Amino acid sequence: MRIKFIYPDRYANLKKFRLSLLRSPPLNLLTLAGLTPNDIKMEIVDERFRKVRFNDGVDLVAITALTCNAPRAYEIADEYRRQGKCVILGGIHPTFMSEEASLHADSVVLGEAEGIWEKVIDDFRKGTLKPVYSNSCPDLSKTPLPRWDLLPERNRYVNFVQTSRGCPNDCAFCSVTTFSGRKVRVRPIESVIKEIKSFGSSAIRKFIIFVDDNIFGNLKYAKELLKNLIPLKIKWGSETSINLLKDMELLKLAVKSGCRALFIGFETLSEKALKQINKSFNRVKEYKKIIKTLHHYGVAVHASLIYGFDDDDSDVFKRTVDFLEEAKVDSAIFSILTPLPGTRLYKEFKQNNRIFERDWTKFDALHSTFYPKKMTPKELEAGLDWSYREYYRPRRVLSRIFRIAKTCPFMIPVNLGYMLGVRRGLVADRKNNKDLRSVNHK
Repeated sequence: MRIKFIYPDRYANLKKFRLSLLRSPPLNLLTLAGLTPNDIKMEIVDERFRKVRFNDGVDLVAITALTCNAPRAYEIADEYRRQGKCVILGGIHPTFMSEEASLHADSVVLGEAEGIWEKVIDDFRKGTLKPVYSNSCPDLSKTPLPRWDLLPERNRYVNFVQTSRGCPNDCAFCSVTTFSGRKVRVRPIESVIKEIKSFGSSAIRKFIIFVDDNIFGNLKYAKELLKNLIPLKIKWGSETSINLLKDMELLKLAVKSGCRALFIGFETLSEKALKQINKSFNRVKEYKKIIKTLHHYGVAVHASLIYGFDDDDSDVFKRTVDFLEEAKVDSAIFSILTPLPGTRLYKEFKQNNRIFERDWTKFDALHSTFYPKKMTPKELEAGLDWSYREYYRPRRVLSRIFRIAKTCPFMIPVNLGYMLGVRRGLVADRKNNKDLRSVNHK
């Protein structure tokens, strides 16, 4: 029996600008492969690096889908089914849009894989595959080590490790709590340490990114994990929320364990907007103090900012970039507020007829998909593009590189990647998507 796991590339059918940088691995597929019985031949295809070859003699095709690459996932699924192959769709988009996904698959898996994937395989072998399988918040002690050995392009990926799932917060624009729950479930620490050690000691593998939804979401577990990381002498980064950074014991322990960068969702400089998305635990007046504290301990800050809130006007872009420069933030990602399926924001905007876009590829946080209140969709996209161009101007990037070279050299390729990749990539993306609607605010 042969299974092919596929991560779709939404740009597969377009001429596109592509910069050769380290990429995020399809960690869910690596984990899925780890759950698959050893007597089954497996192949993982990341379409960002390799084209999908059809007519390959596989028995079962498993495709994961985010919202923005769901159309490409459906294309691949339809072609395999045309050939008479069995196709399973899973991931966050099929979970929340299961009726849509079922039109393109023999079976749809809702939720996380542990505890249900084994059943799917067994049913397929018996010829009793069900159209839908549902799973919710499984015990992570059963999570296997990811099958990195199945990735031919192993050295082209950043080292991702997941220690927990779920987030105690409940932000309106985020589907994490709907998909993984508000209770933070954790992996056994010994399993995490074993996985990290498997990366070896080569230079490219010394920086680990913990892809937890909130690395400090379970404080007791987090502190125990950090203590166990200290002997490994690694350097790492992860994502957390501002309210947890007030625990100085935790912060000092994180630094001692090798923390050199944190991704923080500041989201906006507007208190009204923070209230709109149920993130009032963020305090705008505390932003600079937190950034200064992290810098004091040698931790770089990768900030997340979102545009398109009801309180945002055309001046929000300059205000945001000016703030980042004044606060000496080390890198930043700018996004357009996106009503993704599975979020409260999606339900609210859909109910109020504010979503005009029907092309899922545009739901990538780089395109406007709804009607903002104080600007047009076109102005919103132009503001995002301006922010990337302005914040990642070469002279500004050079200044940041000098500042972070000693504390967190990993942030150097991040800045260069955004300067060379995102700034130019956005231009290419706009050209590729000529059918993007130039709609006016209604």
